[in-house]
Amino acid sequence: MKIEPTTTHLVLTCELTEGHFHGIRLSARGSEECDWPPAPARVFQSLTHAAFAGIPIQAEQFHQSASQALQWLEKQAPPEIDAPKPSEGQTKIKLQNALPLNNRTKTELLKSGLQLAPLRRISKYDFCKGDTSQSPLQVRYVWRLSSSDRIPLDDLSELAARVSYFGRAEDRVEMNFSISDELPAMEVGIQRWLPTHRTATVLNVPRSQSLAELVTRHNINPASRVRKASTASCFQQQAYQQHDTLSFWQPLHVGIVKLVRAEDGDVASFDVMYASKYRAWLRAAILRCADREIRWFDKPLALELISGHRHDDSFSRNPHLAIVPLPSLHSNGMADGNVRRFALLGYAPESKSKEAAEIYTTLYRSLNDIEIIHHGKATGLYTQTDASGDRNDKVWKLYTATSSCWTTSMPIAVTSKFDVSKSLPSNLKHQKRQAELTKLIRRALKLQGVPHETVEQVDITISSSPFLQHTHRSEDYRKEGNGYLIHAKLQFPCPVSGPVIIGDGRYSGMGLCFPI
Repeated sequence: MKIEPTTTHLVLTCELTEGHFHGIRLSARGSEECDWPPAPARVFQSLTHAAFAGIPIQAEQFHQSASQALQWLEKQAPPEIDAPKPSEGQTKIKLQNALPLNNRTKTELLKSGLQLAPLRRISKYDFCKGDTSQSPLQVRYVWRLSSSDRIPLDDLSELAARVSYFGRAEDRVEMNFSISDELPAMEVGIQRWLPTHRTATVLNVPRSQSLAELVTRHNINPASRVRKASTASCFQQQAYQQHDTLSFWQPLHVGIVKLVRAEDGDVASFDVMYASKYRAWLRAAILRCADREIRWFDKPLALELISGHRHDDSFSRNPHLAIVPLPSLHSNGMADGNVRRFALLGYAPESKSKEAAEIYTTLYRSLNDIEIIHHGKATGLYTQTDASGDRNDKVWKLYTATSSCWTTSMPIAVTSKFDVSKSLPSNLKHQKRQAELTKLIRRALKLQGVPHETVEQVDITISSSPFLQHTHRSEDYRKEGNGYLIHAKLQFPCPVSGPVIIGDGRYSGMGLCFPI
């Protein structure tokens, strides 16, 4: 009888004894934010520094055992992270001005000046944990391992005991490795971050050869006024998602398509008001390519998934390809709101997910450099795709971020009918219409897989006016068929990871939401 190996957990507990942390990272928007939770790469760098800094070169046995332990650690899967949950906005603290205090008064002789470098910090008082004055600031990393694995616990514990700071030198830390058969329980106020394949919070994690590359980088003596390469090149990026993060129904495949002008090769940029026209041109080119230029193993299924219509030209009720215009937006209002790219989101019934994933992948690979034709005439536009799919597109990363507050960049289309008595006064008629639209938006959330109990807790604010800069009023958008177009602001009770697209026009991009 074959005995299946059980799971054991390698646990690293990091206690920030001073109660604060100053590490920073670049966010998906390109701005600096507090590196919370601290990336596993920081742990690996701290352990590497402890293995080689200040140790006599004669201690070959220690160097050898430490190197073997770190080489073992870098080959493990990314760990889960348990850390206190920061309160809203605390990871985006503005930088303090660096001003020395040179003109002290007599009563301020013992007062020190501010930091002479920009400071971005997070402390134990910034967390949603109630009274934290007596609670240590702890971060815990958990690696899931097989019980048959040989874990170099003694060597790792020796390295952890030598680590004295984490982040900046003032962020004193005490590290301790241990092994547990059970996954450590989460205390009140603690949030668990899990590795995921989706684009969420991106952290640096060690990979194979990270140790060798860090040592090589350390031994390089650059020329005068030349900086060494960033240590980020020694690691790989890993997406993390909060344990209680809510996800909408996710596409099987995502591809980004841009329209470029034949005359100069520049990417076409147009107002979102004209997005439906360019989307129709792109959809016609995609259908032409799928019907004439690709030999499908199951052509009826492929054409139904791509077009959204059955072979008899009737509308398919099954999930299919969504062609979504992506306005260039930013929470600080700096972007112009124009459309420069389309997201091809491949959806399918669960029973056809494997075949659909292959169909969408084959389609996307065939869409590069296709001429856009309208009514038999050339438009001077060609398609442009990226071999990496959606991974390198900065605008798409914004739409797939994680936030508890989302607002529409394109209004929600509501085609369901509802009655509002004409005999009501105008103010009551307006309130009745608002209540009915809110009810229909809640129903749309349920259709996207949001749990019913969560939907009832969502705070929905609707308006004809936009909530984002560089977006238009809802009635200005082209409406396909009857119904309402309405902007909405959705405040969820928990973090939600994108993309968030709701409403009856979601396959054409209506109801596309942006995190704020």
